[in-house]
Amino acid sequence: MRVLLVGHVREGSEGGGVGRHLEALAAALASASHEVSIFTRVSEPRFPDLCWFEESPGRFRWNHLGKAGTSFRARTVFPPAEVAFRHVVDRVQPDLIAFHHLSWLSVGLVGIAASCGVRTVITLHDFISDCPRGQRYRPDDVACVEVDRARCATCVTPRFVEGFRGENRIQSALSMLLPSTDTKLFSERDAHWTATLAAADAIVVPSESTRRLLEATFPVAMARARVLPPFVEVVGEPPPQRLRGTASEYAVGYFGSVIPSKGVDIAAMAAVRSAGRVRLHVFGGDVNEFQAGISLRAGNAVVWHGKFDEGMLPHLMSELDAVVIPSRWPETFNIVLRETVILGRAVIASRVGALVEAIDRGWAVGVEPGDPNALLQACLDVIESGPPSVSLRGEAMNEFAESRQNHLRLYEQVASSGMTVA
Repeated sequence: MRVLLVGHVREGSEGGGVGRHLEALAAALASASHEVSIFTRVSEPRFPDLCWFEESPGRFRWNHLGKAGTSFRARTVFPPAEVAFRHVVDRVQPDLIAFHHLSWLSVGLVGIAASCGVRTVITLHDFISDCPRGQRYRPDDVACVEVDRARCATCVTPRFVEGFRGENRIQSALSMLLPSTDTKLFSERDAHWTATLAAADAIVVPSESTRRLLEATFPVAMARARVLPPFVEVVGEPPPQRLRGTASEYAVGYFGSVIPSKGVDIAAMAAVRSAGRVRLHVFGGDVNEFQAGISLRAGNAVVWHGKFDEGMLPHLMSELDAVVIPSRWPETFNIVLRETVILGRAVIASRVGALVEAIDRGWAVGVEPGDPNALLQACLDVIESGPPSVSLRGEAMNEFAESRQNHLRLYEQVASSGMTVA
C-alpha cells in the first residue's frame, strides 16, 4: 500500500505532538511493508514562496512563508496549496492519503484526493475545524465549551481579517462596514469544513472528549468518527527517582509551548507561592513577551531551559520529581502526560478536556484550571506520595501500542474497502 501522510508541520520533534505522531506513524507503516510519503507545509526563506519541492526521497514540502494566503477565506481554502498537492498526488500515486492537519494548507485537499479516486482518512488533532484559533480559547483567557458564532465574531473578527488581507481589497474593505459579513464568512467556513468531512472515507479524533465537543458543529461527521489516540515512540527506561537533600526544593517540570492557553503562568505562580519548596523547570517554547512577563514576576522560582531533544526525555525526567500540565484550553489529547507516566514520574493536570479522561484512569491527579494554590498543594501531595505504579506505566505503554496497531488496521481497511463508520 502506498500511503501519503499530510500535515501542517514537518514530521519529527520540530513539529511538536503532531509532528512526532507523523514520524511514529510513518515508521509503523514502513515496518509493515507499506510505502510512505509525506507532504507538509514548511517556511523556508531560501526557497520561493508557494513552491513545492522534494526535500529527500518521499518527503515533499510546500513552502508557505505566511505572506500570501493569510485572509480569513484563504486560511480555509487556498488554491496554491491545492495546485502543489495535486502535483504531489500525481507523483506519488497513493492508495491512501491520511490528513493530519490542514492549517496553512487548504481544506480543499481532501476533495482533490477524492476526485483522484484516492481513499482518505482525516484526523482532527485540535479544534481548527470549528475554531479558527484551533483551541477554543479566547485571548481574554476564556475557554469555549460551546461554539457561539456571534461570540466567535468578536474574538476572530473575520470581516476585518478579510478586509485587510483579502485579494479584492475594495470589496473586502466595504464589507468591513457590515457586521453581517462575519456571519457570512463563518457560514462559508463551516460549509467548507462540513463538505470536507463528508468527503473523507474515515474520520479520526484523538479522544472521546474531542468528539463530544465537535458533535454540536458537525453532528453527522462525529456520528461516524472513531477515537484513535495518537502514539509516539518512547525511548528509554524509567530513570531512578531524583535524590534530594533534606533542604532541597522539589523540581517540577513543564513541557510544551509557552502560551497563555497552556497555563504555564499558573504553574509559575504556584512555584512562587511555594516559598522555595518548588522550583518550576520549563522545557520548550521560544522566547516571547508572555514568557518575559512570567520571568519578571517569578524570578528564580522558574528555570527556562528552552527547546529540548525528545531523545533526552529520560535524562530530563531523572532531574524532576513531577510534571505539571496546567492547561486552560480543553486539550484534545496530551502525549507528554503519557510519556511522563511511562517514564515513572507523577503528573498533575488540569481537569479540562481530554485530560479528564487520563485523570479518571488514574494517570494524573486533577486540579481545577487556573488555580495556582490547588496546583501547588497537589504537587506537594503527589510528590510526597511517590511515583506512579508499574501497572499505570504498563497501561500507558499499552495504549500507545494498541493505537499503533489500530491505525495500521484502519488505514489498510480504508485503502481496500473505502468509507467506514465508527
